[in-house]
Amino acid sequence: MEPILQNIKNNGQKTLYLFFICSGNICRSPMAEILCEQILEREPLPYFEAVIVKSGAVVYHWTGSMDNYAETVLKKYYDVPQTRLNQFNSYHIDRDPTRCQEADFIITMEAFHVRHIPPQFRSKTFTLCELATGTIRDVDDPYGGNLATYKTTAEEIYNYLQLFLNKLRNEIIK
Repeated sequence: MEPILQNIKNNGQKTLYLFFICSGNICRSPMAEILCEQILEREPLPYFEAVIVKSGAVVYHWTGSMDNYAETVLKKYYDVPQTRLNQFNSYHIDRDPTRCQEADFIITMEAFHVRHIPPQFRSKTFTLCELATGTIRDVDDPYGGNLATYKTTAEEIYNYLQLFLNKLRNEIIK
C-alpha cells in the first residue's frame, strides 16, 4: 500500500480510484462498492479531493442487476437508498480493461481472483482482507445462500473496509 500512496503523492494526484472485484459482480463487489462509498461519505479520506469507487467481475459474465439478497441487505441493514441501487451496472474486465488501468488499488474478494487480473496490473492488486489485516483470506461468496448468509458477508466486507480505510487514512497523513 505504501508504494502506491507514495507514487500518488509524488505525482500530485488528488483523486483515488478503488476498483473492487469478485466472480460475477452481483454480490460481494457491488456490496463493497456501495458500502465503501457510504463509509467515505461519513468519513472522507484526507488529502484526496475525490475517491472513485467501482466494481467488476473477473469470472462470470452477468448483464443483469445486483443480486436481490444483496440489495435487500444493503437497504435493510445499511440504509442504502433504492435510487443508488438502481444506478448499479454489472461490469466485466474482459469487456473493457480501462478500470484496471485507471485503478490505484484493484481489490479482490478472493485470492483466486488475482490470477484473473491482467499481469500488468497485479502489482496494484490485493485481496480486501490483505489490505485490511495483512493476511490473505477470502470473503466467502454468499451466492445461493439465504438472507442471513448475505448479511454475514456484508458485515465481513464492511468490517474489512473500515480497517482498510483506517490504514489508508493513517498512511496518507504520514
